Amino acid sequence: MSSFVSTTTALLIAPVASLAVVFAPADPTGSHQSPRMLPLAALAWAQSNCDATLTVRPGTPRIQAEDMLRSAAAYDAVRASAGHDAACAQALSHSARVAR
Repeated sequence: MSSFVSTTTALLIAPVASLAVVFAPADPTGSHQSPRMLPLAALAWAQSNCDATLTVRPGTPRIQAEDMLRSAAAYDAVRASAGHDAACAQALSHSARVAR
């Protein structure tokens, strides 16, 4: 059974921790400009935006849908800022390990 102090402490720390995430400073390195290197997500984006003939190698591990969506959004952001060719080059480079 938890004590009053431990329960109260947990109730006070949780909101502070969540605010720290919300108000965390932006990443100064600009890593939001470079998609997370998930080869399968890069391949999926490249298939639909660059080269539809690409296929996935058998035995490639699957990834979560949320990771796929984040990566796709990141490649879309690269396309918006640097152009279609740059985004395709980056996606094709990241997908080289799982593409055939």
